[in-house]
Amino acid sequence: MNAVWNGTPGEYLDFTRVLDRHCGCEFGVLGVRLTRCGAHDLTDDQRALNGLLYGRRLAATLRDEEWLTRRPAAAGRTASIPGERRK
Repeated sequence: MNAVWNGTPGEYLDFTRVLDRHCGCEFGVLGVRLTRCGAHDLTDDQRALNGLLYGRRLAATLRDEEWLTRRPAAAGRTASIPGERRK
């Protein structure tokens, strides 16, 4: 089965850099690949590639929500930062 990259060219470049950094393939004397690593096995799994893209795109949103310092104001009330004094 051939998997298709559904991300942007920039995301693809980042993905190939990560593959290179985490590659555990073994190569012979002439540069022929003897064994294939788990990182490269991901490239054949469409669901895994889609999941990686989804997680990468969702990560920034989750970080922003986790470190949110101002809570949305309830109806008729103003939002405040914990410990902040009202004037």
